[in-house]
Amino acid sequence: MDWTEVAGITSLLVGWSLVAARQAALRIDRYAREAQERQEEITERFIDFLQAALERAEDSTLELKRALYGVEAALATLTAKLEVKPAAKRNSREIRS
Repeated sequence: MDWTEVAGITSLLVGWSLVAARQAALRIDRYAREAQERQEEITERFIDFLQAALERAEDSTLELKRALYGVEAALATLTAKLEVKPAAKRNSREIRS
C-alpha cells in the first residue's frame, strides 16, 4: 500500500468522523432544545398549580375569617349576657341585705 492510498483512507476516515461528529452535535442540540421546551412546559404547569393553590388558600382564609368573625360576634353576645346576669344577681343580693 503506498502513501496515496493511506492518505485517501485517512482522509475518508477523517471525513466520516467529522460527519458523525456533526450529526451527534445536531442530535445533542435537538435533545437540548426538547429538554428546554419540556422544562418550560413543566415550569408553566407548576406555576399554574401554585396559583390555583394560592387562590384556594385565599378562599379558605376568607372563609376562616368569616367564621372567626361569627365566633367573635357570638362571644361578644355571650359576654354581654354574662355581664348583665352578675349585675342582676348583685342587685338582688344588695336588696336582701
